[in-house]
Amino acid sequence: MTITEEDFLIKACQQPNQWEYHQGQLVACEPASEAHRQIVQNLIDLFSKNASTISSLVFIPLVDAYVYPDFVLLPSAPILYEAPQQASAVLNPALVVEIMSPQTKQTDTQLKWEFYQQVPHLEQYLLIDEQRPLLQLFTRNEQGWKLEIIKHSDNTKPFLLHNKEVLLKDIYQQVV
Repeated sequence: MTITEEDFLIKACQQPNQWEYHQGQLVACEPASEAHRQIVQNLIDLFSKNASTISSLVFIPLVDAYVYPDFVLLPSAPILYEAPQQASAVLNPALVVEIMSPQTKQTDTQLKWEFYQQVPHLEQYLLIDEQRPLLQLFTRNEQGWKLEIIKHSDNTKPFLLHNKEVLLKDIYQQVV
């Protein structure tokens, strides 16, 4: 369904996390499974001491998109796009996490990954498979993006997620 940016922001203010805006198109968000919700809770618990932990609408002006990542960490000085009676959106997330289900895998690994690469301040993009212990961690460096695959066999090897050492089992606690 075609929609204006302003109409989307009003709708997002009234019904957050239900719709995304992709280049003039209204896109329905998939409902979260129990595993998905538990993984989000595990991330919140891991980063609970970090006051900039949120689930929020992210605005990506270069691709004309507003998206709801499953989890976001903000820098110490977040930049917000705000207007009265409209949803606020973050412009500079430091870490974005998407939890892939069979229904969202293609969107998360292709379309949204293309969107997120256009966020100048984004440091890391983490894809979490909700069905099995498998992570794809993209970290920005001077040459571009480095991909690290973290799987079940790496369960005792910590990896760095937004300057914090994390174990795979921390993310999948009470899930698998």
